[in-house]
Amino acid sequence: MTTRRVRFTYPEVLIKEPIIYLLGHEFKVVTNIRMAAVEEKTAWVMVELEGEGAEIARALNWAEAKGVRMRPIPLVAGVKPRLRTSFRWRQGPTPAFAPRSAGGRGEAPFA
Repeated sequence: MTTRRVRFTYPEVLIKEPIIYLLGHEFKVVTNIRMAAVEEKTAWVMVELEGEGAEIARALNWAEAKGVRMRPIPLVAGVKPRLRTSFRWRQGPTPAFAPRSAGGRGEAPFA
């Protein structure tokens, strides 16, 4: 058994396609999603594939033919991979869900 970790980057037209699901069903590989970020126009997923080396290669070639860009991520024991992302975590609640006060007096807006 071989394990490979790969970062998939999806173009907008493939975001809703079940690529990882199909990898697990069309090929003799086990998929394990390790990290992901999905936005409106782009998405990336770091996935581990486990299986025979030739079967993993066939699965990756199939995904690449579908239009998924990929970059190998080295497997290093005990080290969490660092990926550059296109988003930043917000500090505190988002403005749409931030608690509001009535007139700035710290009161609940609804009684």
